[in-house]
Amino acid sequence: MISLGSRAGIIQRIRESAGRDSFPDLFLLETGRTGAALLAQWLDDGKAPDFVRGLAVLDGDGLLSFQGGALVHALNLSRDILGNILGGPLLIIISSDGAEKLSSQAPDLFQVRAGSYIFKNKISHDSSLMFEVPYNPDSSDVRNPGDIEMNFMKLKQQVIPGAGDSRVLLPFAFNGIIYPLISNGVELSSSEDIREKMLRIGFEATVIAEKLSRDSNSMEWMVRAELARSTILRVFDGMENHQMHPSIEENALRMAREIGNKNLLLSALIARIETLTLVEFDLEKSEELCEQAQVLAEDLGAPVAMAQIAIMRAIVAIKREQFEVAGRILSDHRHLLSIIPDKQKSFFYIRYVDALMGSFQFDEAREVLCHELIPLARKVDISTISAMVEERRARLEQVGV
Repeated sequence: MISLGSRAGIIQRIRESAGRDSFPDLFLLETGRTGAALLAQWLDDGKAPDFVRGLAVLDGDGLLSFQGGALVHALNLSRDILGNILGGPLLIIISSDGAEKLSSQAPDLFQVRAGSYIFKNKISHDSSLMFEVPYNPDSSDVRNPGDIEMNFMKLKQQVIPGAGDSRVLLPFAFNGIIYPLISNGVELSSSEDIREKMLRIGFEATVIAEKLSRDSNSMEWMVRAELARSTILRVFDGMENHQMHPSIEENALRMAREIGNKNLLLSALIARIETLTLVEFDLEKSEELCEQAQVLAEDLGAPVAMAQIAIMRAIVAIKREQFEVAGRILSDHRHLLSIIPDKQKSFFYIRYVDALMGSFQFDEAREVLCHELIPLARKVDISTISAMVEERRARLEQVGV
């Protein structure tokens, strides 16, 4: 069975083959009974919310059995007006066996389809993110501060009691506001005015998301909201400026343990480890959680998370003046560091250089700066990262050789 992450990756491949400008932004329907019930409600109402501009169903196989096939029958009957109901096209990701059943259960719908994309090879998708969100490949296009602010205003209008459905608004809050803020935080922090506005919007959006999570009685969404708030504070206002990080992260970690979602638990562990290591300097607790996170990361097959853990373990070793241990950790995990996106890798190495300088290991810091950080900064070509690297270069120059 294709994983949810791989199914989401299919959309990205279709988008690339069709051309980014010609492929519409689609709303990703939540999987399982919740998403199926929501689609059934839209068909019954004859209209999806205004901000839905087409729909992507990741769990097409799940639609076949919902309400004994009644949803597929309703789609079949509505085939000629689906574009009007959904505000755009309908994309269904489904297995080959499921497609055969769909053609039998909804022959008219299947007949009028615009086309089919067939994927014979397995699609890889790294499920390790900074925190777990409903993955939407198109959300990376939301980078302009004006677009994020517009989405935030839409969200605030929809959360008026009775005006919106939390099953729709929660994914919209993450994909339209929170995830783009975290993904593009570096670029959005270049201007002080924009940075402060994005911080306020991000913080308020996570508060709204948490309220919607409580309204829908979803602890998983609450964990996502808590982790998102901690991350946004870190990205836009600096981890060291907030005493609330530990309480936010501890609460998210507690809830993640209670619900047993391994991906969320891994994300919560890594967030807590970073604060313990870089702010609270509780190295024993950090090591304890690193061991737990390492087991989870290996179980989930999450290489980016493994690399994050390795960086934190190396920094712990440096703070204990175990420099050879730190070097071995990074050397042993260099193959993992090579697969991390360059922008994220830049921050990992910035933290590592800071830890080396803080322990007066200036020669080692220069080596990492020259061989890792400076080439990365040139490659990503983001002014904020370049400024951070230049600041460290200047500090190392001042201490001499």
